[in-house]
Amino acid sequence: REQPTQAGTPRLLSAEGDIYAALNNWQASSAAYENAVKAAEQAAPGQDARNAKYYYGLGLAQMRMGNTARASELWKRTANTSYANRVNRELRRSDPRYFIGAAAGYMRANLLDQAMEQVNKAIQVAPDNTTAHRMLASIMVKKNQSAKALEAYNEALKHEKDERRRDALYQRMIRLQFNNRDYAGAI
Repeated sequence: REQPTQAGTPRLLSAEGDIYAALNNWQASSAAYENAVKAAEQAAPGQDARNAKYYYGLGLAQMRMGNTARASELWKRTANTSYANRVNRELRRSDPRYFIGAAAGYMRANLLDQAMEQVNKAIQVAPDNTTAHRMLASIMVKKNQSAKALEAYNEALKHEKDERRRDALYQRMIRLQFNNRDYAGAI
């Protein structure tokens, strides 16, 4: 059984953290889970498997607040528990490839606004991801926003190291400018 603390039981505190998480109030969720972890460690010190729910919740709140190092540290304590799969799912969702894959699906369905939203998330997670910038340029071309497409291509060029891919980006930019009769820009 869980021992009550001044602030409540770990289970009650984690429920509070869950409520704040549902409201996307990650600061309050983190604080509630921090208290739950402290209470759980007092009640059952050294029993990470038993307290995995609290470590997972606190790690999730930390991840949503952008503190990925702390989240990874906390999530190590959930290894070999039923929460390990949830941790892996969250880690996949914080990978830019997850967002790029979602954006590709939206693009195939011609849902360009949703695709752009996913690409922007990928760029937010990894600003130097050239695939995300190229995809953003493709979306802008489909939306007939050539200037923004050229900006996205330029951003991709800043981060692209492979010379062949850089050449391909330059070719796309020249073709886009030529098609828009921006001959001076194409030269």
